[in-house]
Amino acid sequence: MTMTNQVCNECCNVIEEMLEKLDVRYTKGYQRLYGKCPVHCGDNPAAWNLYPDGDDVKGYWKCYTHGCEKKFGSNLVGFVRGVLTQKQGKNVSWQEAILWMAKFLGYSSLSDVQLPSIMAASRAKYDKVQRRLNIAPHTSSDKTWSPEKYRKQMIIPSNYYLGRHVKKDTLVKYDVGDGKKTSRAVVPVYNLCYNTIVGMSARSHFDKCPLCKLYHHKAEKCPDTPDSQSSCSKWQNSPGFEAAHHLYNLWFAQKHIIENNTVVIVEGPGDVWRLEESGIHNSVALFGTSITEPQLVLLERCQCMNAIVLMDNDKAGIEAAINIKQQLRRLYRLYFPKINSKDVGELTTDEITQDIRPLIEKVKGL
Repeated sequence: MTMTNQVCNECCNVIEEMLEKLDVRYTKGYQRLYGKCPVHCGDNPAAWNLYPDGDDVKGYWKCYTHGCEKKFGSNLVGFVRGVLTQKQGKNVSWQEAILWMAKFLGYSSLSDVQLPSIMAASRAKYDKVQRRLNIAPHTSSDKTWSPEKYRKQMIIPSNYYLGRHVKKDTLVKYDVGDGKKTSRAVVPVYNLCYNTIVGMSARSHFDKCPLCKLYHHKAEKCPDTPDSQSSCSKWQNSPGFEAAHHLYNLWFAQKHIIENNTVVIVEGPGDVWRLEESGIHNSVALFGTSITEPQLVLLERCQCMNAIVLMDNDKAGIEAAINIKQQLRRLYRLYFPKINSKDVGELTTDEITQDIRPLIEKVKGL
């Protein structure tokens, strides 16, 4: 282990104290901290994600809106460097950032940092692997809903998504409805047994405001407080729901994944619905463009050999496909078919029938 890695690991052991020192506001999630990106000072309440735990080196971070980690570095030193650069208004070097971290830990200089013995490092890595094997999605029982309770409080099917040309039967099957008290279309997420709703994601009915880049009625003024800005985000999750623990549609798709020996991986629920309407039932959505560790475990439990990856046809989607290839290449035979539309949700039935379904038929027997 290098001195840099040791400093990162020690800072992650007291990560909340370090973030307080840097004046970074955050929310605690499952195996991550998240919030507005403190590097580019954005307004997306979940753009910045920091993972204090890791197999070898702790402190991987990512900015999902501006990719700030690409400029400053994706480990904890890069994050500190980005925050200090923003705060000081000048470029902070890698060496200056790691020295700041060492002094925060109480070292007078980098030469005072003590590396662990080979035996201690090996033991720590072994313990981490054991914990990883035992990962299971978890949602507190007081945060779950019965399907009956949920359906009574929603207008199903969602008029918002009907207006976006999603079929009524699809919305009814997936219980997608409009909230009776909110201007949001609600997408419930079920457990694998399909008897409990473990969380919900709700999409704003409004379009993006060209001024504030948030989602509110065009007749209303742009939100100017943290709470009002948060309420105008494009997507909101129900309290306690961590989308990173789940794969959307796995409750329906699992048996089809096993039958086809193939999983189709897409970004969001809308992509799943479009494939479903075209007769493809073995797709799951990531709720974004990256696969988390709990999602990897869920994929492994499906026991299939082939993965067809369909990310959006944009810069973020292309980068996501590259990252997913790195994560899954040793576990699956991977296929990355090109799509002509912006995303899977915009594909026509003919395009899916001609391009995607034949690929599934081809690879499932391999």
